[in-house]
Amino acid sequence: MQWLLFILLAAISLIWTITTPKLFWDFMRGQVKAKDSGIMLFELLPILQTMGFFIFPWGKPNLLLIIIGWILFLSGWMLAVWAKFTIKSNWGKPGTLDNPTKRNLVTGGPFRISRNPIYVGLFAVFIGLELILHSWLIFLSIPLYIALHKIIYKEEILLESRFGKEYVEYKSHVPRWLFH
Repeated sequence: MQWLLFILLAAISLIWTITTPKLFWDFMRGQVKAKDSGIMLFELLPILQTMGFFIFPWGKPNLLLIIIGWILFLSGWMLAVWAKFTIKSNWGKPGTLDNPTKRNLVTGGPFRISRNPIYVGLFAVFIGLELILHSWLIFLSIPLYIALHKIIYKEEILLESRFGKEYVEYKSHVPRWLFH
């Protein structure tokens, strides 16, 4: 089963690299600013998590936690990938509106159930992976949630200034995460 995890984690990293090649190549050329380096770390996090399984396991596997982990992992994976393909060229660095092609407010597809389906999906992938691997690194979900919340808050301010009433109306009907 762990081979499937590795394949899916590699696939999501490949999807992000293919759909956002500029950020990847800027990082490879050393042109990513220090404040943006956390974005690449977020993409490398699954590798660190997998290594954590070998370093920080918490005991015997529990079938119920493994099943819950797989449900979270797969549903989060599908949600994040669906959202990435829905947002297309409107996607930019988290916490910014740096992408000049961001001219449309994306409200369709998974953005009908969450204003942040990529973050929700990747957060579910993170927690699911830790449950599957029985890693103590699951406790990193707390600072990860706090960091995502700060990024989302910053993005909401930027989106409201760019899209005005259209975004305020959207925000009033669609939850930030999955629930109001």
